[in-house]
Amino acid sequence: MSEWITDRLPDYEDMFSGLVWGQVKDGTPCLREWTEVKRGEPWMPIKEPEPYVKPEPQRWKPETNQWYYYLTEYGDIQVTNYSVNEIDGKQYNFGNCFETCAQADEAARRVRELLLNYHKELNNE
Repeated sequence: MSEWITDRLPDYEDMFSGLVWGQVKDGTPCLREWTEVKRGEPWMPIKEPEPYVKPEPQRWKPETNQWYYYLTEYGDIQVTNYSVNEIDGKQYNFGNCFETCAQADEAARRVRELLLNYHKELNNE
């Protein structure tokens, strides 16, 4: 634990957790309501845990001049050579680069399903 605070009462920022670490008479740390802590008693705020940020999944990225599969705007699967240009960069950034035809085929199936479900929602079906 970090240093105990004794020179101030819990403040507005501390109260968000609703509890603070306090010490009972034998010095044992225990959770207490922030309103129970009296000036001069040792206490410390409970810090909110950092929000969990799911890491970006590692995506396959083709090397320059390597073949990759992608979906067209019509859901067809095409194969092309990856080069460092704006179009291929946009394909990769959008998640539309696949190492195998089977991966692209599964992506096309999922996109089709997602779009059809979206249209059902729009029409309250």
